[in-house]
Amino acid sequence: MALSNIFREPRRELTETAVGLFVAAPLCWGWYLAADSFARSGACGQDCDSYAEGFVVGIMLTGIVGVIGIAVILLCAFGIHTMGEGICNALERRGVHLRPRRRR
Repeated sequence: MALSNIFREPRRELTETAVGLFVAAPLCWGWYLAADSFARSGACGQDCDSYAEGFVVGIMLTGIVGVIGIAVILLCAFGIHTMGEGICNALERRGVHLRPRRRR
């Protein structure tokens, strides 16, 4: 299913997105912890005067380099939804039905 199908089958699409968020949250938390530890370690040296600057440099060094703005939001939304859809499909093949069975 594509996220553009949300008006015909909103419950199904929202379920897939929720499952994707459930899986992506620990990844984002790990990314935050990596940036936080970089900022606290002082590895930035004399280039960074504060924790905030070290944190920003930590974020850039741990995964976000060059991709900014609305492109990030769209990629995240579609990526999370696709991840949730894949997980829901795998679970359905094993008999666990998170999404509604009756489709319009």
